[in-house]
Amino acid sequence: MDSTSRSRKREDPNVVMVKGVESPPSQSTKYVDGDGASDEFEFGGSLGAASLMVGFPLLMWYMWIGATYYDGQFPLPDANQTWDEFGRHLAQLVYEGAFPTAEAWAIYWIFFVFEAVMYCYMPGVLSYGRPLRHEEGKKLPYYCSAYASWYATLALAAVLHITGLFPLYTLVDKFGSIMSVAILSGFINSVIVYVQAIVRGRTHQLTGYFIYDFFMGAELNPRIGILDFKMFYEVRIPWFILFLISCAVAARQYETYGYVSAEVSFLLMAHFLYANACAKAEQMIITSWDMYFEKLGFILTFWNMAGVPFTYCHCALYLANHDPAEYRWNRYGLAVLFVLYLFFYWMWDSSNGQKNGFRQMERGQLIRRKTFPQMPWQYIENPKAIETQAGDRIMVDGWFAIVRKPNYIPDMFFAISWGLITGFKSPFPWFYPIFFLVMIIHRTNRDIARCRRKYGEAWKQYEKEVPYLFIPYLVQYTMRWQKGRSFQHPGLRAFGGLIPISRTNPTTSQRLIVISGSRRLPGLVCKRASTDSTILKVPCNQNQKFSMCYRVSTDESVFNYPPDLGCLPNGITISNTSISGANQYWRQSCSDQTWESEYCLNAFNDCPIDTNGNAPVAPCGGDASTATAWCCGSNTACCDTPAAISIPLTIGPTSTTITSPSSSLASSTTPSSSSSQTTPATTPILPPTEAPITQSSGLSIGAMAGIGSAVGIGAVVSVCIGLWLFMRRRKRKYRTEGGYGPDISGNYRGEGIHAREISELDAQRTPKQLDAPVFIHEMEGSRGISRENSIGKAYNADALYRGAPVELGNGEREV
Repeated sequence: MDSTSRSRKREDPNVVMVKGVESPPSQSTKYVDGDGASDEFEFGGSLGAASLMVGFPLLMWYMWIGATYYDGQFPLPDANQTWDEFGRHLAQLVYEGAFPTAEAWAIYWIFFVFEAVMYCYMPGVLSYGRPLRHEEGKKLPYYCSAYASWYATLALAAVLHITGLFPLYTLVDKFGSIMSVAILSGFINSVIVYVQAIVRGRTHQLTGYFIYDFFMGAELNPRIGILDFKMFYEVRIPWFILFLISCAVAARQYETYGYVSAEVSFLLMAHFLYANACAKAEQMIITSWDMYFEKLGFILTFWNMAGVPFTYCHCALYLANHDPAEYRWNRYGLAVLFVLYLFFYWMWDSSNGQKNGFRQMERGQLIRRKTFPQMPWQYIENPKAIETQAGDRIMVDGWFAIVRKPNYIPDMFFAISWGLITGFKSPFPWFYPIFFLVMIIHRTNRDIARCRRKYGEAWKQYEKEVPYLFIPYLVQYTMRWQKGRSFQHPGLRAFGGLIPISRTNPTTSQRLIVISGSRRLPGLVCKRASTDSTILKVPCNQNQKFSMCYRVSTDESVFNYPPDLGCLPNGITISNTSISGANQYWRQSCSDQTWESEYCLNAFNDCPIDTNGNAPVAPCGGDASTATAWCCGSNTACCDTPAAISIPLTIGPTSTTITSPSSSLASSTTPSSSSSQTTPATTPILPPTEAPITQSSGLSIGAMAGIGSAVGIGAVVSVCIGLWLFMRRRKRKYRTEGGYGPDISGNYRGEGIHAREISELDAQRTPKQLDAPVFIHEMEGSRGISRENSIGKAYNADALYRGAPVELGNGEREV
């Protein structure tokens, strides 16, 4: 039977054999081919694959909720909140902020189709892959046009943003919805690719277990004409989207503050260089293990379409959601970081160029392209090499005469710097650095295991000539072989004792804190006037589409007034500047710049305003919480005249149910068995004391319970399963040429010019201008309102690492 259509039944450790059916042996037969490849189930077999397919989306939604609604902290239930209530709350957040809208579908798929068209029609180079055994030695042609497509994408994005047809910050404003579309698209595309392979009879080396085969893939090289889908997914979708998200963050920051911070500029540089490197060296990945051996399944499709661009970007999301003052670096420290990044980029680019150039020169298909940037020492002419029994040669020259993995250290630095630029207040920007560090160490273990099997004594000679693995004169012979088992690192002990992870306890950012339950809805941002350069504003109510705004930070030396204490339910803000023994009240700006929303307070449009467009007002009757008549200015002389302005106690079409402590200004109903307390609309909305603002509506109880339980409990379960699967993972044997172990996504790679560019496991809202929610506060007497310091929860920085479903691979270089 032709190998393209036959199925190889293997033992799935998670399949139970029923009585009357011959049981498979307790251990599947193992062999090692000439490439050192293994033939065992990965990711824990069918059970592990199913768990990861459920766990990946839940983890992504969980991280998005934490970054968007919990000030970058892990979403956890309140002290008086049950798990069921917490699950329904999370489900409601996903439903409101990450619903896959028609607009989000259009944004994602227009980009997808546009990139596919450019793949076929933009200028590029043609090269050929390795001979395929199951195709009788056929070499597939690959059209490499990513470099031209990359700059065409950037040019078009700039035009759309400048003309206003599609502002780039839309990607941040509607991040949750677009991410959900990407998640669903990853599943849809995986189904299509799997079904068409079955229908067309193009399956390759199936195991006979549906879930596992769907996860790992059915067809080796699915393509339409010159469009090879594996090649398409490797570079264009994940890395182009990641950079565009970084551009969106910069655009949103400029729109909000009038400048782009140095920290955001650093990420723009970093993500540009990485995406550009992937595009300019696309032809180098053609002969990689990923392209030559790995099938296109769920793991490769989903992680490239959704996982990489929408999880690796959390460093940029954190910067978008916080005021630059919260993460601002010292200028000299930042300058050093920039210089170090450029140095490590040169090391990374040139070492990958040396490795891949050597391999392609041996095959007679080196293509030297004049792409930007051209790095010095990128190719080694007539390099020194060690002959091997396998027929290949091992290069011992250039960077590879100094250390055996010169391209891994820069990759580690890149990942760490992406997290470092955000600081240590949130764990989510550190998902990728921790994830990558663990992955790259395990990949190194697999590299050495496979190279020892394939090259034998030649590899031992190479280890003697180049004893240093990562850092010269620091880490020497670091990997030790244990017969029949994986490698163990005597110093790092990657999966024996695990890597020591710093347990950072993030603190809240002074009083600008979002605690459990607070959330900001899509589009809810308070834009400052041009004269408001030193005034920072946030919405009074973060539970509605639009809201009046209040000041949370000012320069008192310029404006002669301190920040506001909060807002009344009618949209009036309360300042702690006393005038004639009473609080001063203001009608300030609205988050709806058109002022057409029902939540904008238009009744005072004829009142005199200050230079920033804010109008001072005064309540009639003395009690602002019950006043329905107001006067312009700071006195109440108009109260008994027709000039008095009437406004409702609560702004907007309906009143809101909020959770709050008791207040001297609030009259409340008797609470039921629920932990929430229904408070009339006359309760002022002030900065934080103990409890967050929440709002009910939307999904039914049953729907919220189902979705909430899946998001909350499923994420926790997938965390445990992911770590267990990672430590239990087995190796596979494959009868094929090449011989590179799988990377973290199950994709066999290691020959591309970039150690990381080949898919490793691999809200709908406006980014927060400030992390300042609206909270209930108590008023002390008639002269002012007290402000208490809220104490934030501390979280364990390695918890997210424990939750990542990590499956690692092999980026071994064939030389």
